[in-house]
Amino acid sequence: MEEEHYNRLTQLEERIEQMEVMMQALIIHLGINPAALMARGMSGPQEIGAIREALLSGNKINAIKIYRSIYGVGLKEAKEAVEAMERNLYR
Repeated sequence: MEEEHYNRLTQLEERIEQMEVMMQALIIHLGINPAALMARGMSGPQEIGAIREALLSGNKINAIKIYRSIYGVGLKEAKEAVEAMERNLYR
């Protein structure tokens, strides 16, 4: 029974990851700026955790680099989004 629950949980995690990838593709296709979504607190792929970790450790520059690599946005957009995320961390 426990193994069945573990397998189901693993399947659900995989489906969530697939949905996140599809959501990102849709965002790009629709021409929506990912920085605007991040400013509103919407989450993205699992790499967002790496951005949060960088912010929590005080490494904002690394957080901006990670954001840019995920979303392919410019420095200004990434900085704005990361700063919005940073403000939301401490609410």
